[in-house]
Amino acid sequence: MMAVSVKAGVNGSFTPGEPQPLFEHGMWKMNSPNNWWRYSPAPDGQRFLVLSRPDVQETIHVLSDWTQMLRGKP
Repeated sequence: MMAVSVKAGVNGSFTPGEPQPLFEHGMWKMNSPNNWWRYSPAPDGQRFLVLSRPDVQETIHVLSDWTQMLRGKP
């Protein structure tokens, strides 16, 4: 993510500054052509909410009939 300072001019013109890195994140490496919606700035402009995938895949354990296990039945 990059940040660019902007100087306002007359008649609605502006002059952009040099782009500066704001932070690095792998959000553009996701397998979707529509990456524009994967982040949102906070209303105060101080933070970003970023949708990302964890680098590590964790195992999910699903228990069915778990109430039977509480009763001591296998």
